[in-house]
Amino acid sequence: MQRCPNCRARYRDGDTCHRCGMELTLLLRVEQASECYLMAGIDALAVNDPDTARVFLNRSFRLTHDALAASLLAFCSETET
Repeated sequence: MQRCPNCRARYRDGDTCHRCGMELTLLLRVEQASECYLMAGIDALAVNDPDTARVFLNRSFRLTHDALAASLLAFCSETET
């Protein structure tokens, strides 16, 4: 997370925004889960398992709309044919 979704203040470490006090714990957990799914997808690609990779990359993308996850999903689709 780079900015608070409420007030757009730059994110500093912590569970709450330093400016507006918004609780950020759940958002940070979502980002962490997305990152774990992304890494699992990359690991699956590394062992040539595109079906499993696609599942994990879809989960990651649905959580955060990460550009890397989108690119890797496109790669999986291209290698499918």
